[in-house]
Amino acid sequence: MIALLICACICACDTHTVEDHLRIAAELEKAGNLDSALEHLDVAVARNPKHLWARLERGTMRSRMGDQAGAIAEDDTVVRLDPGNTTAYFNRALAKGRASDHVGALNDLKQAMRVNNPMGSFEVTFMPTDDPNDTESPDYDIPQGDLAYAFALTYLELDSDAAALDWLNNSLVLGSNTSDCFYERGILLLKHGQDSAGCADLERASILRDDRAVKAWGKHCSKR
Repeated sequence: MIALLICACICACDTHTVEDHLRIAAELEKAGNLDSALEHLDVAVARNPKHLWARLERGTMRSRMGDQAGAIAEDDTVVRLDPGNTTAYFNRALAKGRASDHVGALNDLKQAMRVNNPMGSFEVTFMPTDDPNDTESPDYDIPQGDLAYAFALTYLELDSDAAALDWLNNSLVLGSNTSDCFYERGILLLKHGQDSAGCADLERASILRDDRAVKAWGKHCSKR
């Protein structure tokens, strides 16, 4: 209720466009002022409920602040308005994963691949407008490597190690999340008795300054 009142007050008292509020929210987020950033995103959505970029940004912010249900609700709305929006499926998958709905996350990642070209970056176009009757697709690229890494983490949560290993390999080939991939692959290889390869991956991740890898290497590999 308080958030709605704040939103109503801001809407009534300023002449900023939706894009202005999105820009201000981004600046506030960069400065670490997440609550104020969310207030401006609330205003942007109130100004134009069909502004998909505003809804996606608000969903991302809610997820970052720990409100996974709120983030998923935003992405649900975007999917209803624009069923081919890869960003919404990808973001919703991340939020579902954080909410421990790993099956739902996997389904959304697969949908993200189905509605876009799986051989390159996922791109949609952005047509800025303040017309409340218009919908928009945001200009947002989801690198193939990031999608591969999201698949890998989801399969790890589902104890599907073979699939996780395949996706970690793909992500590394694509040059995405390199230190994280080396760490996760190293731990996975150690789990399956491939100590030499696992320790080599942990060493690579340690060189890339992954603190988790440094500790894991010290625990599992330092006496080899």
